[in-house]
Amino acid sequence: MTASWQDLGLRGPAAVRDLWTHRNLGVSRDSFTATLAPHASRLLHLVPRHH
Repeated sequence: MTASWQDLGLRGPAAVRDLWTHRNLGVSRDSFTATLAPHASRLLHLVPRHH
């Protein structure tokens, strides 16, 4: 699964945090990709980082 920042209305890099595992996943330039098991989900918090 890939979430594109453009599809979400974001521009530029964004910090990504997994809210269920309480882990920062770093700063991603324009999208986030994860492999999910069937019927699985993930809850992410995105914070835009302006250059």
